Amino acid sequence: MKVTPAWTATFETNVQTFIVDAWKRVEKNLIWDKMMDVRTSVTLRELYFWLIETAAIYPENQGGNKRYDDLAATFYEIDNANSGAGLTLTKNELEDNMMASPNLRGMPALDYAANWAKQIGGAGAYWPQQQLFALIAGGKTTTIGYDGVPLFATNHPIHPLSSALGTYSNKLTALPLATAATIQVAAGNINTAVAAMRALTQPNGKFRMLRPRTLLHDPSNLYTVNQLLDSKFFNAGENVLTRLGIEPVCADELSVEPGVWYLVAEMMPGEGGPFIFQEREPYYLTSYTADSQVELNRRKRFEWLYDGRNAAAPGHPYLIFRIEPT
Repeated sequence: MKVTPAWTATFETNVQTFIVDAWKRVEKNLIWDKMMDVRTSVTLRELYFWLIETAAIYPENQGGNKRYDDLAATFYEIDNANSGAGLTLTKNELEDNMMASPNLRGMPALDYAANWAKQIGGAGAYWPQQQLFALIAGGKTTTIGYDGVPLFATNHPIHPLSSALGTYSNKLTALPLATAATIQVAAGNINTAVAAMRALTQPNGKFRMLRPRTLLHDPSNLYTVNQLLDSKFFNAGENVLTRLGIEPVCADELSVEPGVWYLVAEMMPGEGGPFIFQEREPYYLTSYTADSQVELNRRKRFEWLYDGRNAAAPGHPYLIFRIEPT
């Protein structure tokens, strides 16, 4: 085959089709958007400001006793970073339709390109979820939130700018599910975690009114969690946990810590989420279709670059609880 502008246009269309198809295939099984607030970025870094909930209503008797609150805000800076990959083929490999690399010798170059496109399309779709579980994995140590402590901790300040109001915890222990003594004990452990989340208050002393909507767990908890949250009955009685509206979500990525589970609160529009995925530039494939025949003849090595710019960061720690079995 000859490398011509028409041929490169067809080649790139095929590669892009494989990327899109792989993206859609992976996207159907992703769960990251249940826990990440997606934000669009327009610059290198974004500053997120959260107004601290200190406003309150006060009695004024017959009036004339107006109180003016001093509101404060906390912020978090998220820097976008480039990520991507590339496909490199020589002019000879394209025209001979045969890879020249010793470990790929004899493989058709077009098959190689198609396989790369499928893999990179799936990787692009999975990237936000990969970042999510990296943040969760470092949640007790390296993932530091806007309040200055690890994402999962027992000493989150209720008021990030004042220690006078004390702390709260979003890390609970000794609440197993699959390894609980009985199914009733496991049900009670879920209730304990739900009660802890709903007990959280704002800096103004009012309850946050949080409602858990997702129970994120590893495969070892799959059977027990489905019994507790999907079954209408167990032990000949009604399963009242199904009234809570909590969706069970099993994540293979959590297999590294068997038995650990997470309770995720409902995300309200404009409030933010337990995690943030910030997108500056969606992933895209470069194109050579505008090159002339002279420019294509001059090239002996062709590259197709798949690039994007984005970032992931922790959000509100009170919207996600880590629950450990021991």
